[in-house]
Amino acid sequence: MSNGKEVEVKIEIDREKKFEQIYEMIGRPDWTLQRNYIFAFSGNILRLRYEDRTGKAYLTFKGKDIGETFNCREEKESDIPAELFRSIARSLSKRPIQEFSNQPHYYEKSRAQANYGNCVVCLDNFFGTYYCEIEGDEKSIKKLIRKFGLEDFPREKRSYLKMLMEKQK
Repeated sequence: MSNGKEVEVKIEIDREKKFEQIYEMIGRPDWTLQRNYIFAFSGNILRLRYEDRTGKAYLTFKGKDIGETFNCREEKESDIPAELFRSIARSLSKRPIQEFSNQPHYYEKSRAQANYGNCVVCLDNFFGTYYCEIEGDEKSIKKLIRKFGLEDFPREKRSYLKMLMEKQK
């Protein structure tokens, strides 16, 4: 269970060789498919997530992004029983969208994650686009951006939900 503030940067990596280089640097962690149901309300997010490789499920609340240099928001996360995730997912998938006052969004992404340099480094494949998320304190994040050679790569301030919604338009 985590309760606190999340500080992270998401960087789009448009070169497969650079993505592979970072993957090697962080120790080639295993990939997992993450299945996400997202509810957005007033700039906040409630997420249900299931990870195929680990069989673990999570409920996460993310507050509004208040960061300028990096994404920064309140985050509260707790493990939930995987069967609870499956039960909710079955229920959501059977309901017509009109029943929801706030439509849930569903997406999947592949993720490799490792602890590295006082940070959590996540490599994501989201609809065929590669991203590197670095979460930690600002000083450690800046250090890893330099170490990975990502200073000139575009930072992505949008959440995966916003990117998904834009793709669906």
